[in-house]
Amino acid sequence: TRIEHQILLLIVFSLINSKYLQVSNLLGYKVSSRFIYVFSFLILIYCSIILLYRINGETHLSKALEAEKKSDNKTVIFELNKARNPFFSNDNFALPLDWHLGKAYYNDGDFKESLYNYKNAYKSNPYSIVVNNDLASTFIKNGKVKEAISQYKEALSISPHYEDARLNLAATYYNIQEYEKAFETIDLCDS
Repeated sequence: TRIEHQILLLIVFSLINSKYLQVSNLLGYKVSSRFIYVFSFLILIYCSIILLYRINGETHLSKALEAEKKSDNKTVIFELNKARNPFFSNDNFALPLDWHLGKAYYNDGDFKESLYNYKNAYKSNPYSIVVNNDLASTFIKNGKVKEAISQYKEALSISPHYEDARLNLAATYYNIQEYEKAFETIDLCDS
């Protein structure tokens, strides 16, 4: 959840609390306001903790994205590892932090670590065409061509017009000398 959601939740609890106190006073019920205040305070503490974790995660993600623009993969990896916490695991576009880590390791030439992170990103968001495509490309770099072909096909099953996956699949077929499949695949491109 975003920070705004936490604040909205606090406002809703405050409104419910005030209405509850008004109704209970009208009906003659004796409500211990101490219980309500303690409960509200505990909710506030919980929401504040989540808020602080999320702010920390977003701050480090922002630093990682700035480092990514400068191709400073070591800083990207460092910042993304600091950004990860139980309440912050995706960026604002629903891409897992593991996808960003996989990308940094890939750009740094560490394809085994990249594969590990892309697999984790896939577990978090298996319907992302970007995650599927990049996982497939990393399978290629790790010599796992069959898995790559399967992953490219999965990306295309999610979005049949995703040209990056289609072109990568055609290139993979071409590189393993399956020229007919490569031609059939590239022939399906829209442009």
